Amino acid sequence: MDRPNGTIGYMLRVGTGKVFLSAGDLARLNHVIRFELHSAHRIHLLIWAIQLLILCALAWLLAYGIPGPLFVYPWSY
Repeated sequence: MDRPNGTIGYMLRVGTGKVFLSAGDLARLNHVIRFELHSAHRIHLLIWAIQLLILCALAWLLAYGIPGPLFVYPWSY
């Protein structure tokens, strides 16, 4: 939106009100959004790694923890 004094601003509609943003405001908002997205990506990777560890532990338990005691003892003597 062009203002009569020659400056250019941007308008963001929030709910039922209006907020006027300058180019500097948009740059700061862009920085905040990028930071939040980066933080969310790191948290997503941490959650994914924890799920992978749990899956590996369950696979180990099913492969060695449960059948191991069942099949080792009869042939160990």
